[in-house]
Amino acid sequence: MNQLALLGGSLAAILLLALAARFLRLGGARLASESEAREIAEATFADFEADRAWLDIDGQSAVVTGKRGDHALVRRHGARFIARRLPRPAQVDASGTVVVIASGERLLKPFVITLASAEEARLLTSLLGSAVPDG
Repeated sequence: MNQLALLGGSLAAILLLALAARFLRLGGARLASESEAREIAEATFADFEADRAWLDIDGQSAVVTGKRGDHALVRRHGARFIARRLPRPAQVDASGTVVVIASGERLLKPFVITLASAEEARLLTSLLGSAVPDG
């Protein structure tokens, strides 16, 4: 009986922690808008002036173009967002609506952004300086 009570208490504690995390909105970060992605890029880089942003359909990442032709990559990292400058030449691959952009850092995995249409993906791939993929 003691083991059953211990198991029940443990399950109740886990459920309470999960409810507290949900109530505090921990771990569910997402970009709400293109303007939020632009603000993150501008806050991260003092000399960056954001122009346009391409937002992932799930709000997990974005590509922000600067007014001087530079680019910033914004991605969720835990409960916060990080931004990195896109190195030149950019290594970009697209397949359908998914664009994969190499971060340029050995320890940081590639940025993945899923756009609303394949046409947007081709446009973004072309803008970032990579060859436009077929189909």
